[in-house]
Amino acid sequence: METFLRRVLERLEVKVDTKTLLELADLYKKARWKIYTDVKEALSRVKKRNLKTAVVTSIAKFKYIYALKPVRRKIDLIVDSYTFHCEKSNQKIYLKTLETQILCLNKP
Repeated sequence: METFLRRVLERLEVKVDTKTLLELADLYKKARWKIYTDVKEALSRVKKRNLKTAVVTSIAKFKYIYALKPVRRKIDLIVDSYTFHCEKSNQKIYLKTLETQILCLNKP
Protein backbone atom coordinates (compact mmCIF):
# COMPACT_ATOMS: atom_id res chain seq x y z
CA MET A 1 0.00 0.00 0.00
CA GLU A 2 2.79 2.38 0.88
CA THR A 3 4.51 1.73 -2.45
CA PHE A 4 1.29 2.33 -4.34
CA LEU A 5 0.57 5.61 -2.56
CA ARG A 6 4.17 6.75 -2.87
CA ARG A 7 3.98 6.28 -6.66
CA VAL A 8 0.66 8.13 -6.87
CA LEU A 9 2.00 11.04 -4.85
CA GLU A 10 5.21 11.16 -6.89
CA ARG A 11 3.20 11.32 -10.12
CA LEU A 12 1.17 14.15 -8.63
CA GLU A 13 4.43 15.79 -7.57
CA VAL A 14 3.27 15.84 -3.94
CA LYS A 15 5.96 15.39 -1.34
CA VAL A 16 5.09 13.82 2.00
CA ASP A 17 7.25 12.57 4.83
CA THR A 18 7.34 8.88 5.74
CA LYS A 19 5.11 9.32 8.80
CA THR A 20 2.38 10.99 6.72
CA LEU A 21 2.69 8.37 4.01
CA LEU A 22 2.24 5.57 6.55
CA GLU A 23 -0.78 7.33 8.07
CA LEU A 24 -2.36 7.71 4.62
CA ALA A 25 -1.66 4.06 3.81
CA ASP A 26 -3.26 3.01 7.09
CA LEU A 27 -6.43 4.99 6.32
CA TYR A 28 -6.56 3.52 2.83
CA LYS A 29 -6.13 -0.02 4.17
CA LYS A 30 -9.01 0.43 6.61
CA ALA A 31 -11.44 1.45 3.86
CA ARG A 32 -13.70 -1.51 3.01
CA TRP A 33 -15.37 -1.51 -0.36
CA LYS A 34 -18.69 -3.24 -0.88
CA ILE A 35 -20.91 -3.69 -3.88
CA TYR A 36 -24.38 -2.18 -3.74
CA THR A 37 -27.09 -4.51 -2.47
CA ASP A 38 -28.88 -4.66 -5.83
CA VAL A 39 -25.84 -5.65 -7.90
CA LYS A 40 -26.31 -9.43 -7.61
CA GLU A 41 -29.90 -9.28 -8.79
CA ALA A 42 -29.12 -6.80 -11.57
CA LEU A 43 -26.28 -8.95 -12.91
CA SER A 44 -28.48 -12.06 -12.79
CA ARG A 45 -31.13 -10.29 -14.87
CA VAL A 46 -28.53 -9.04 -17.34
CA LYS A 47 -27.01 -12.51 -17.76
CA LYS A 48 -30.48 -14.08 -18.29
CA ARG A 49 -30.76 -11.79 -21.32
CA ASN A 50 -27.40 -13.09 -22.59
CA LEU A 51 -25.80 -9.65 -22.37
CA LYS A 52 -22.09 -9.15 -21.78
CA THR A 53 -20.89 -7.36 -18.67
CA ALA A 54 -17.80 -5.35 -17.89
CA VAL A 55 -16.43 -3.30 -15.04
CA VAL A 56 -14.32 -0.32 -16.05
CA THR A 57 -12.46 1.42 -13.25
CA SER A 58 -9.42 3.51 -12.47
CA ILE A 59 -9.12 1.91 -9.05
CA ALA A 60 -6.16 -0.37 -8.32
CA LYS A 61 -7.09 -4.06 -8.55
CA PHE A 62 -6.13 -4.86 -4.97
CA LYS A 63 -8.82 -2.41 -3.79
CA TYR A 64 -11.81 -3.77 -5.74
CA ILE A 65 -11.13 -7.46 -6.37
CA TYR A 66 -12.38 -8.64 -2.96
CA ALA A 67 -15.58 -6.58 -3.20
CA LEU A 68 -16.37 -8.14 -6.60
CA LYS A 69 -15.80 -11.69 -5.42
CA PRO A 70 -19.51 -12.49 -4.82
CA VAL A 71 -20.40 -11.50 -8.41
CA ARG A 72 -17.15 -12.15 -10.26
CA ARG A 73 -18.55 -15.09 -12.27
CA LYS A 74 -21.23 -12.83 -13.72
CA ILE A 75 -18.75 -10.23 -14.97
CA ASP A 76 -17.26 -11.02 -18.35
CA LEU A 77 -14.46 -8.48 -18.30
CA ILE A 78 -12.81 -6.36 -15.64
CA VAL A 79 -10.74 -3.46 -16.90
CA ASP A 80 -8.72 -1.11 -14.77
CA SER A 81 -6.27 1.64 -15.66
CA TYR A 82 -3.43 -0.87 -15.78
CA THR A 83 -5.18 -3.10 -18.36
CA PHE A 84 -5.00 -0.62 -21.23
CA HIS A 85 -2.65 1.92 -19.60
CA CYS A 86 -5.14 4.77 -19.47
CA GLU A 87 -7.61 6.31 -17.04
CA LYS A 88 -11.40 6.28 -17.18
CA SER A 89 -11.38 9.85 -18.45
CA ASN A 90 -9.69 8.60 -21.64
CA GLN A 91 -12.09 7.22 -24.26
CA LYS A 92 -9.45 4.63 -25.21
CA ILE A 93 -10.32 2.55 -22.15
CA TYR A 94 -13.94 2.18 -23.32
CA LEU A 95 -13.05 1.52 -26.94
CA LYS A 96 -10.54 -1.16 -25.94
CA THR A 97 -13.09 -2.71 -23.56
CA LEU A 98 -15.65 -2.94 -26.36
CA GLU A 99 -13.07 -4.32 -28.80
CA THR A 100 -12.06 -6.98 -26.28
CA GLN A 101 -15.68 -7.96 -25.69
CA ILE A 102 -16.31 -8.21 -29.45
CA LEU A 103 -13.21 -10.38 -29.90
CA CYS A 104 -14.44 -12.68 -27.13
CA LEU A 105 -17.83 -12.98 -28.82
CA ASN A 106 -16.26 -13.96 -32.14
CA LYS A 107 -14.06 -16.72 -30.75
CA PRO A 108 -15.04 -20.20 -31.97
